Amino acid sequence: MADEVLLQSPMDLQLILLPFAEASEDDIDDLIGASDGGSVEGVEAVLNRPQNPDAMNSKRGFSALGRAADLGHVEVAQLLLEAGADPDLQSMNGFGHVLAPLQIAARQGHVELLRLLLEARADQDTKHSHDMTPLAMALEMGHTESVSVLVAAGAEQPRGTSASESGGEWPKPLALRAQVVETASRASAPSYPAFPSRRSWASWLWGSCWES
Repeated sequence: MADEVLLQSPMDLQLILLPFAEASEDDIDDLIGASDGGSVEGVEAVLNRPQNPDAMNSKRGFSALGRAADLGHVEVAQLLLEAGADPDLQSMNGFGHVLAPLQIAARQGHVELLRLLLEARADQDTKHSHDMTPLAMALEMGHTESVSVLVAAGAEQPRGTSASESGGEWPKPLALRAQVVETASRASAPSYPAFPSRRSWASWLWGSCWES
């Protein structure tokens, strides 16, 4: 039945749940390849077989949602989530790290994907083997808008990112870059100095995130 069809009178409807089709490695590659290319039509065609949206390439460790998160394909990610993809399923990113989709999107600075995954109830404080949350990754890569989105969603502040916790020194646990401070200063009110001192930059950065 087409989506636009309207039911004119009450009737009994039967819901039939079909199992996912058995998928070969080629089938899985079709799904992941369509996700790689940002092809909504291609992903939809594979899912209509029906195909498990969490099917993962056994050799390279990619999932379709992980690739969409890595490459910033918002519409593809939305389609996969609507098909039941696990927003917290860990897979390889393009750099060979095993990460959850939210971590991948945060590392790449894909803000709209971050918002989509958070709406899908992805774990905002998920961690991988290096114990870095999506927020810590966004901080490390200097993606200040992603930082603001995650902070607004209630993500836990990483240890060592406040002046009090770090003893007024550069927070070593995150090895944060000066680029973070410079970028954030341009995006915030001009009353802030362009280059805060090492003793004040972390508390200033978190203040600007909360204000934005």
